Amino acid sequence: MAKNGASCSTSSSNSCAFARRWPCIGFARCVALQRQRNDLLGFAKRLDGKLAAIAQQHGIAQYWVRQVCRLHKKKPTSTALWQRWN
Repeated sequence: MAKNGASCSTSSSNSCAFARRWPCIGFARCVALQRQRNDLLGFAKRLDGKLAAIAQQHGIAQYWVRQVCRLHKKKPTSTALWQRWN
C-alpha cells in the first residue's frame, strides 16, 4: 500500500534501484530518474575537472576557485556579495 492508500505493483520495477526504494514510482519514471542521475553525475564530474584545471593553472586550491564561482553567482547589488568581499 502506498502512503495515500493506493496499492502499487512492484513486479515490473524490481530491477530498478529507485523502484526498490520507492515501489510506487513505476518503471518508466524509474528509468528516467536513473538517466537524469547519470547525466547530473557526468556534469558534476566534468565541472570538477574544469575547476581543478583552473586551480592548477593558477596555483591555488580548488576551494578558492569554488568560492569565486559562488561570489560571481550573486547579483552585484547583493549585500551578501559585498559582505563576503570584506
